[in-house]
Amino acid sequence: MTNHLAPYLLLRRLAEHPTARPRRFVVVGGSPRGLTRVPVDLDDLNLEAGRGLGWPPSFRPFVAYARTKNMNAMFVYALASRLAGTGTTVNGAHPGIIKGGRLNRHDRGALKVFGSVRGLFAPGTATGADTPLWLATADEVEGVTGMFFVKRRAVETAPHTTALERVERLWHESARLVGLAADAGQARERTEGPGDAPATTPGTITECSTRTAT
Repeated sequence: MTNHLAPYLLLRRLAEHPTARPRRFVVVGGSPRGLTRVPVDLDDLNLEAGRGLGWPPSFRPFVAYARTKNMNAMFVYALASRLAGTGTTVNGAHPGIIKGGRLNRHDRGALKVFGSVRGLFAPGTATGADTPLWLATADEVEGVTGMFFVKRRAVETAPHTTALERVERLWHESARLVGLAADAGQARERTEGPGDAPATTPGTITECSTRTAT
């Protein structure tokens, strides 16, 4: 859960403090294609029951990790929808499977073998940093929010990460786990005045659906 709750708490806190200058939040997630098969179990966020973690047992930490990466995408959509019309954009990025990160230092058994083989063909950290850094700095994505990117291209994530009811349930449960009110402070950053229609920006999600940028 730390993979999800850490950025959730950090960006929630940052979002509570308005800024006059535009800013960009970038959440580093996982492969949308690979994560399609591992939906978040909203009834077992801490994996206490361990349903659906599969076989062999040595692979279960990898499946648990994959679920937290789906949580990252769901958080992007939830936060982006709440900050729509503000100077803050929120997007997600998959850096790829990167060599040298030491994420597999605790792997055992079949998972260790799998990771070692994958690592032989994995690119380096410069490749992994490319899309997140581009999202944080590039002029062409100024104002784009609520989207997920792979190799600088906007992609769709699995339906189970965009379903509004699921996204909102994860948001509220995450708030409870970190000790925050579900939506405290988010409205203060909006730039429109009382009675104004909500402002929109390119790529903004209003009902947790993803779109492909052109």
